[in-house]
Amino acid sequence: MNRLGTFLSIVAISVFLAACGSDNKQAQDANQTTTTTTGNKKTRTEEKLEVQQEEIRFLSPNEKITKAKALLEEAKAELAQKGKYSCCIKETCNSCAFEHQNCGCYTSLKAGKPVCNDCYAGWQRGDGVDKDIKKEQVKTSYTGHKH
Repeated sequence: MNRLGTFLSIVAISVFLAACGSDNKQAQDANQTTTTTTGNKKTRTEEKLEVQQEEIRFLSPNEKITKAKALLEEAKAELAQKGKYSCCIKETCNSCAFEHQNCGCYTSLKAGKPVCNDCYAGWQRGDGVDKDIKKEQVKTSYTGHKH
């Protein structure tokens, strides 16, 4: 398996699992451990990830990227339903999902604060969601974005 495919698969699964939140029954069950035949202890989440990684191993690079994108979009949709993803561009940003597992860029933008680099780039392309805000008003912090 190439490194990019493995990385994208692990990142997408990690983002998805982080987005589920600790209040989820599955997340609570993940803390329970089982003992393998070799005596190693694994959580249910670790076991599930191993199965998913084995299934992903046989996908083509394009299929892996498509699957990673789908998982990321699913995680962002779940976060939005929980009120944790309020993005300010038409195609929601990815950097906030990876870095913070939430997005408050729209709130930050309306308060005159910097947005993430993805959102900044989206505004400069003309993809902003608020017609009352001009792209020249949007700012970002290239060294880091905080929520």
